[in-house]
Amino acid sequence: MLRTAPVRPPPADRLHRLQDAFTTAADDSRARADRYPDQDDANAVHPVRDGPPRYPGRTVAHRASPAGLGGYWRPMTSDRATRLRRLARTLTDRFGFQAGGPHRHGAVEAEWSASARAWTFAWTDGPTVAQVRAACLETEPTASEGLRYARTLSEDAVALGAVRLTVSPVTDANRRPFLSPADIEALLKDEPSPAPRTDRERALVYAVLYEIHDADHRNQAQAEEICNIVNRYGLAMFLRRSGAELSPVEVLTAHYAATHAHPPWRHRLAPMDAVVLFRAVREDLRATTELVTAALALLPGLPAEYAAAEGELRSRLEHAVSLAQSGKDGNSPFR
Repeated sequence: MLRTAPVRPPPADRLHRLQDAFTTAADDSRARADRYPDQDDANAVHPVRDGPPRYPGRTVAHRASPAGLGGYWRPMTSDRATRLRRLARTLTDRFGFQAGGPHRHGAVEAEWSASARAWTFAWTDGPTVAQVRAACLETEPTASEGLRYARTLSEDAVALGAVRLTVSPVTDANRRPFLSPADIEALLKDEPSPAPRTDRERALVYAVLYEIHDADHRNQAQAEEICNIVNRYGLAMFLRRSGAELSPVEVLTAHYAATHAHPPWRHRLAPMDAVVLFRAVREDLRATTELVTAALALLPGLPAEYAAAEGELRSRLEHAVSLAQSGKDGNSPFR
């Protein structure tokens, strides 16, 4: 029969040594945790500790932890950020912006730049920078201190500026224009909510943007693209495609500008001299009824010596009408 030796407890001195070792290991573990707290998970919930917060310089709030650990430090939203975002919504309503529209044109947005450490109010079209700045200083003078302002232009506004700069009478009509986005921004800087004033401006803006959208198969046009296409082709091509109504002098200029070497019409829609156009119709025996009618409309503004040519042009016009009544094409060239 096998006999087992009795289990003897360890000596007292050995038991004390084991207890001391375990106590030392636990103390070292706690010391390492206190020495390197940043190695913890940044998103973890930490219990509130006595003394200053772990992140100096940040405002914190104490609240109970859902796990029953007491609470934890949580960064609070800046009071200035709240006030600026509220101010942005107020300005959006005040200036009648359509916030949330397809392009968010005009809606004021409060944006924070971490690199510049500054707040910026940004919007598209809408009021001028001076108007928004004045409204901010009036409503929130303290929160608006150091605020930046950035107004951008939509593609419609850029195309409108390109049209207006191109046909501007203050520039030399004989020089080919060269537009840049900076020129358009300077032109519309002090104009709130830029929009076409006439049907012609509206038609030209649509024609220019349609050309870019159709060529690139996308519903977007950059400012550089708008300037480049107007610089390259001028406005006469877009005016013709827009179907806009032309005045008598423009009807004649559109027909005779190329043969009379008049590039200002192609680029700037600058018409030819009325006397030159009237002479061109008289000398053009193939002029259509449209051209003859336009030439007759110029007579009231021409010198008296050209009144004698009225009978000649009217007889040519009557001849064309008789051809039309007889079944022939009255708009065919005169022979």
